[in-house]
Amino acid sequence: MLRASLAGCDAATETSFIKVVPPAFSSAHRELLIARSKFASPIVAMLCAMGVDVDAYGENSIEEMSRDLADATALLAKCDAIWLGCAFFVGL
Repeated sequence: MLRASLAGCDAATETSFIKVVPPAFSSAHRELLIARSKFASPIVAMLCAMGVDVDAYGENSIEEMSRDLADATALLAKCDAIWLGCAFFVGL
């Protein structure tokens, strides 16, 4: 528990509780994110802050994405989850 108060004033007090939990994953976790680049950046930052390894595909990596997604067995071996972010359209 964290507690803070203003010096010389007994009326204002702030108390914060921080819940400590075990890690979400017991081993390394890898996620594949498919989203427009401008929307992928904050998602990648959030996942990396949680300790997740992220591979991101955006509108500039369509060729690479099509090669990697063609082999479902290799894809399942490579990542634990697939996150479909904001969709992008060819030509935009």
